[in-house]
Amino acid sequence: MPRTKTFVREEILEKAMELFWKKGFHGTSMQDLVDHLGINRASLYATYGDKYQLFLETLTQYRKEQIHMLNKLLKQPEDIIKFLEDFLVQQNVDGSCSKDGCFIVNTSIDMAPHDEKVNKLVVGNMISFEQKFEAFFELAQQNGLISNKNSPRTLARFLYTSSVGLRVLARTVNDPEVIREIAKTTVQVFYRNT
Repeated sequence: MPRTKTFVREEILEKAMELFWKKGFHGTSMQDLVDHLGINRASLYATYGDKYQLFLETLTQYRKEQIHMLNKLLKQPEDIIKFLEDFLVQQNVDGSCSKDGCFIVNTSIDMAPHDEKVNKLVVGNMISFEQKFEAFFELAQQNGLISNKNSPRTLARFLYTSSVGLRVLARTVNDPEVIREIAKTTVQVFYRNT
C-alpha cells in the first residue's frame, strides 16, 4: 500500500515559490528546498520531479495568482486615473513586488532569454496582462473615462512595460517617492483629451 503524502501540494508550491522568488532558480539548491519545505528529498522528487519541474510549477502557480488578482482588480472603477496610479504604486512600493522584485520579472531577466519553457510562461503572463487591460481600456474609452488617442492594445502594452520597468527600478532605488512620481507621470498618457 503506498504511503499517504503528509503535505499539501499547493502549500508546498507556495513555499517553494517564496524561496525561488528570493534566491532565484540558480541560487536555490535542492537542499535549500528540502530544508525550507520541511519534506524529504525522496518525497520532493516523487511529487515534483526535479528542481526545474518544481520551478516551472511555481511559475505557473504565480501566473494563476496574478490572473486571479487582475480579475478582482479590473472592475470598472469610477476614477481610472487614480486606480492606475494606485496600481503602479501598490505593486512596487506597498505590495509583494517591492522587496524582492516581481517573480515573473526576475525570472524573465534571469532565465527567459535562455530557456524556452520559461520564456513561454513569461510571455504568456504578459499576453494575459495585456488582454485583460486591453478590454478594460476599451470599455473605459467607450465610456469617455480615458484618452482615446492611443488604441486600448497600445495602452495595455504601455502599462505592462511601465509596470515592469518600475518593478526593476524598485529593486535598485529604495525611495517610494521616486516610484510615486514616475507612476503619476506614467498615468498622464491616460488623461482624457480636453
